[in-house]
Amino acid sequence: MLDRLQHQASAVSWTAGPATMTATDNVDGDKARRFGDAALPHLDDVFTLARYLMRNAADAEDAVQECYLRALRHFDSYRGPTSALPQPFRETIVLREINALSYREIADIVGAPVGTVMSRLARARAMLRTAWNAEDGS
Repeated sequence: MLDRLQHQASAVSWTAGPATMTATDNVDGDKARRFGDAALPHLDDVFTLARYLMRNAADAEDAVQECYLRALRHFDSYRGPTSALPQPFRETIVLREINALSYREIADIVGAPVGTVMSRLARARAMLRTAWNAEDGS
């Protein structure tokens, strides 16, 4: 999948719904390079999560492509990794949702009680939901 998306990124001719997005029309070369540097290293993890959530590889590929297209379109408003979740919350949610670890396994890794892990997950999900809803309302 990474090879295919990188090939698409170099060819830059994606179809997103009824509109076609091309490098010459909507994405300058520097923006595409910066986006690739920031986003492509996470592609495998994104696909793994999408496949887990969608339970179908083809649907997961479509969802990841749409996700990356949306991210590329809005990349200029990206404020950097420190604006996502604070580190303890980000670490906990990645270990749970992407790596599918149990609360006990996460607690052992981060050196915190299971109750703290559960609290961090609830707060991280709430922060993500708030950020998502704020973005949709904009």
